[in-house]
Amino acid sequence: MEEQLNSISEDQIIEISKIRTVQEKQLTKLDVLRKFSSGTPLREALNDILNANSGALIVINNPRTPAVFQGGFRVDCKFTSKRLAELAKMDGAIILSEDFKKILYANTLLTPDTGISRVFA
Repeated sequence: MEEQLNSISEDQIIEISKIRTVQEKQLTKLDVLRKFSSGTPLREALNDILNANSGALIVINNPRTPAVFQGGFRVDCKFTSKRLAELAKMDGAIILSEDFKKILYANTLLTPDTGISRVFA
């Protein structure tokens, strides 16, 4: 087994991130609107949050997402409208997976990029 690993050349190695990039499909605006349309679990969750006179910071995961939040706790469970509505009762942002099928993190702190100019007109 070890001999096989040693005989692998660098041109035979493919990084996992490169495989994911090729297979991932960029969501269009229409795809996003379909996720929020009436009758979908995400819309049901948003309606529940609004009916409770509450609010939520919801972030859709992408390759740059880990750079904008810290803390919180990893939930990593299947998305349901009731779970999202219950997690929205806590302070902090909720991170959903790119395909909207999982709740990845809850109660996270969104941190701004310190490289952004802070000049106000």
